[in-house]
Amino acid sequence: MNHINKFTVEVKTHKLTWDEELLESQEYLEYYIDGISLRKILTTENKDINVEEYYIGLLPRDLHLLSSHTIGEGNNVLVEENGTRVIYICNICGELLCSNVACEIEADEEYVIWKNFMKPIYDNKYTQYKGGPFLFDRADYESALKMEIK
Repeated sequence: MNHINKFTVEVKTHKLTWDEELLESQEYLEYYIDGISLRKILTTENKDINVEEYYIGLLPRDLHLLSSHTIGEGNNVLVEENGTRVIYICNICGELLCSNVACEIEADEEYVIWKNFMKPIYDNKYTQYKGGPFLFDRADYESALKMEIK
C-alpha cells in the first residue's frame, strides 16, 4: 500500500424519518477519499448493501473522535468491542447504537489508515465489507478534521 489517499470532510444535511414521518433535519459528516464519497465507494464495492442509502456520517460534534490523537484510548461509545471505530450511523433515527458501520483506524507518526470496514451485528459478530485500506498523510488528515463546524 504505497498510494497516499486524500481525506476531506464536509458537513451535509439529512432529513431523519421514522415510519415515513419526517422528524428533523440532522447535520452529519460526509467523508471523501480522493474526492469520492466513502459511502459511494463502500456501496460500489459491496453490492449487497447500500451504504449511501442506509447510513450517514458521524454528527459534527463527534468529529474529534476520529482524530489520530484519540486512537488507542478506546474510552468512548464510538469504539466497538473489537476495537473498530464507528464511522457511519443509522440514517433513519441518527442514533449511534441503532445500526452502524465501523472500521479499524491505525496511526503512526506519518500516516493514518482506515481498513477492515464492517457492520457490527451482535455478540461481537460482524459482517465484513470490501473497501480500502486507505492510507492518509497524518498531518493532512488532522487538518481535515479541524474544519469549521457552524
